[in-house]
Amino acid sequence: MEWEDALKISFGAGLGLLISFAQSWLAGLKAKKRAEKLLKLELPAIKRTVESFAGINVISANELPALSLLGTNELASLPGTVAANAHELVALLDKAEQSRKIASGLLNNQNSPEFQVHAKVYAEYLEAARAPLDHLCSKYSC
Repeated sequence: MEWEDALKISFGAGLGLLISFAQSWLAGLKAKKRAEKLLKLELPAIKRTVESFAGINVISANELPALSLLGTNELASLPGTVAANAHELVALLDKAEQSRKIASGLLNNQNSPEFQVHAKVYAEYLEAARAPLDHLCSKYSC
């Protein structure tokens, strides 16, 4: 093999590597834009629900709005603190939803201690969700 052939092979490999990096960067940019659009759509509904039910021992009859449409890739593509707050918000809303489901099964017996506990846990998770929600709303103006 002559040095011209080695140069051609090296140039082709380098060009392929650059194209691969460019495709990866574009995919990340696309995921970030999708995540930001979904945040702008979902955050106002989440904020209304959290403000309505946080701190009181009353449960919602409806399912909580959540950021479940955001996949791991989209969340990972967000800037650092935004991603951390979005992850925290998703986790808190999931836990609140689990408590809401248990408590909604006990709606016919609202005086039971089990209902009271799950309603309180639901309210506390929603109260805890206020901090990451406020940070996200300040970033995406909801």
